[in-house]
Amino acid sequence: MLSIRYKPIILAFEIVDLNIKIIKYFKPPLGGFFIGEIMSVITSTRNQQLNIIAQNPAAIIITRKSKVSDGAGGWTSSESTLDSQDIRIYSKRTRTLVVEEGGYHSVRVTKAIAKYDADFIRYSATNEDKFTHDSKNWRVFSVINQKIKGEIVYKELELEQL
Repeated sequence: MLSIRYKPIILAFEIVDLNIKIIKYFKPPLGGFFIGEIMSVITSTRNQQLNIIAQNPAAIIITRKSKVSDGAGGWTSSESTLDSQDIRIYSKRTRTLVVEEGGYHSVRVTKAIAKYDADFIRYSATNEDKFTHDSKNWRVFSVINQKIKGEIVYKELELEQL
């Protein structure tokens, strides 16, 4: 089925033996978007990222350390292990500004992509996600939720080797 947008009307049709059969037409809501259209782009992007992850998956198990205030000026630490998750780890050469050395330098950054609903928390004073892959220990340094129309389609992780 194909859709064509013409002014405020959208036609949904299919081509059968070179004859065009109009299935239905409808007007979009006031915002001009159909949920079906937005969801198809979101679903398509999510599926594309899943295919990229599946090409070279790394099954990892996150060990999460969390600190919570105990209310008396101290901290209570806890450690938990999350279920296995598939990510794709890759290296990227990028230019970054290093203030103490003055100027731009090319550095290699290790990143990963994960499913839109993957459970990762960026590194902070109170949270730390770690995992081991290929005999190397890694920390999830940064988590960026990549979005389309406000919906998360995948997560981009910046990793730090420990």
